[in-house]
Amino acid sequence: MCWVVVSPISVPVGRAYGQSDAVVAIIPMCYMIVYVFVNFPSNWVLDVKGIKKGMVFGAVLTSLGSAVRCLVVTDFSFVIVGQILCAIGQPFILNAPTKIAIRWFTSEKVNLNK
Repeated sequence: MCWVVVSPISVPVGRAYGQSDAVVAIIPMCYMIVYVFVNFPSNWVLDVKGIKKGMVFGAVLTSLGSAVRCLVVTDFSFVIVGQILCAIGQPFILNAPTKIAIRWFTSEKVNLNK
C-alpha cells in the first residue's frame, strides 16, 4: 500500500518541500484516521453495489492519489491531497477479501463439527 512510502524518505521529502520532519512523518497517520470514516461506506458499496465495483473504485482512487502525489511536485499540499485520495481508496481494497470469503464459504460449505 501507499501509506508508508514517505516514511523512509521523510528527511529528503521535508527538505524538498520545505516542511519539517514531523509534518512529513504525520502523513501516514491520515490513513488510520480516514479508514475510520470510510470503512462503513466502503462496506456498504461492497455489499450493495458489488465487490467488483468497489474494488475498481478503490483502485482508481489509489491510482489517482498516487499520481497526484508523485507527479505534481510543485506544492506540499498536493502530497497531502494524494495521500488522502489513496487513504479513501484503501478500505475498498482491504475490505474486499472479507466479502469474497463470506460469499465463497457459505454456511452450507463450512464444517462446524470438527
